[in-house]
Amino acid sequence: LYSAFETNKEFVVRFRNRTIGTLERWYVNALGDEFQFTLAGSSWQTIKIDYDRSILYVDEATHSVPPNWMSDSSFFSHELSQEVLTILTSEENYNFLNPAELSVLSIYREELEMTGLKMNTMLIDGRKDGFLIITYAGNRVNYTIANAIQTQFNYFDITSLTWKGFKLKCEDRDLLPALEKVIDAIKLITKKEFYNDENKNALIELVPDISFSKYQKYLPTHMRKEQSAEYVYDIDTTLSYLGDVEILGYKDLI
Repeated sequence: LYSAFETNKEFVVRFRNRTIGTLERWYVNALGDEFQFTLAGSSWQTIKIDYDRSILYVDEATHSVPPNWMSDSSFFSHELSQEVLTILTSEENYNFLNPAELSVLSIYREELEMTGLKMNTMLIDGRKDGFLIITYAGNRVNYTIANAIQTQFNYFDITSLTWKGFKLKCEDRDLLPALEKVIDAIKLITKKEFYNDENKNALIELVPDISFSKYQKYLPTHMRKEQSAEYVYDIDTTLSYLGDVEILGYKDLI
């Protein structure tokens, strides 16, 4: 059944027959036929959406509105995210970089070193209103980890989720658990047994009801969310990642 709804995951954005970038399909489907967005440093207004060919035709916006999406917010794979971490945690001076580029790389490396994150580690930093979790594990792995934790603590809001990590925010300070309990929750999801049918269904229910394709919205609700879950979650890679990392609370680095 799913193969009948298979589709590209991105729209090509075209301005006057020139390709200027891409947008995630779920984003286009969520906003409808007319919207404004920021891409490649400019504001654009949609003219026409060709769903069959996955092309978004745009014109320059006559005025700017607060952007809903920026071009650096697309999904990063686990492999690419880990490669970035490898570069930032190494001391290699790449001979193809000029002095200015090496200086920028050095700044990024110093910033990451200040966080305490290294290869094969996950860092959990306790905040007054929750926990900041730094992984460099990619969007899908981070989304899987965040929602797997959420199934154990239903009072967290997941915010600021990127390929680098995410924040678990708790509005009620009285409910905020100790750091050790969050670490225990993460250790629980490192086990394959955690992802039984009950917990998988709980993860599916946490997926927003947004269609990733033109026809997905016509599916029954649970089937629609189940198909979306296949795109946003990656349980196998998450298990592999968690099996290789050491989980550190910020206090462990002091």
